[in-house]
Amino acid sequence: MESNGTVVTKQYGNIIAEESMGTRGEEVNKDKEPWVNMFKNNRAANNSMQLNYFPPQIVNGETMVQLEGKEVQDEEAKWKCALIAYVVGEFPGYNVMNRYIMMNWTKAGKPTFYLHEEGYFIVKFQNLDDMNEILFSGLYTINNRPIILKQWCSDFDFGKEFLAEIPLWVNFPKLPLNCWGVGSLSRIASVLQSKQGSLMLEC
Repeated sequence: MESNGTVVTKQYGNIIAEESMGTRGEEVNKDKEPWVNMFKNNRAANNSMQLNYFPPQIVNGETMVQLEGKEVQDEEAKWKCALIAYVVGEFPGYNVMNRYIMMNWTKAGKPTFYLHEEGYFIVKFQNLDDMNEILFSGLYTINNRPIILKQWCSDFDFGKEFLAEIPLWVNFPKLPLNCWGVGSLSRIASVLQSKQGSLMLEC
């Protein structure tokens, strides 16, 4: 033990392990940071958009906001090369969809990929040619689930744009010919669908 209260335990090569008497537990606790600190910078001011203050207008006692047309048009131009992508059925997750896009949709340039909280993806391409090449190149599926694509527009509404119900094709290979009438097929279809559903039969 040294005169300053430090105990030298062992020496391995150039590494000396030592600890101060009576302070070991304090040092261990000091080095451990709370796990919540891992996310302390998620909402840091330097990671956000710096906003300016514009005095609001008061019209008939109500606060009104007037947007500048040019500012809105500039932002709209940034997204004119973006596609809305929706996967029918089970949600594939961000990483799965990102790998799919990087493997299949990077023929001309690497797109930017976003996940919207409503359950669809936004794929932003570098130019209209790249976007159109993907949009019009055919049907796409991921894990045997179809991907619905639509070009982004300013009045896009996810609830109205995409199908809430998907038509099904049902095959009855051994249905007798005398059961092919509209009435019989309607009764069979009624067991498989609700009134609002869409069902196509093949006999």
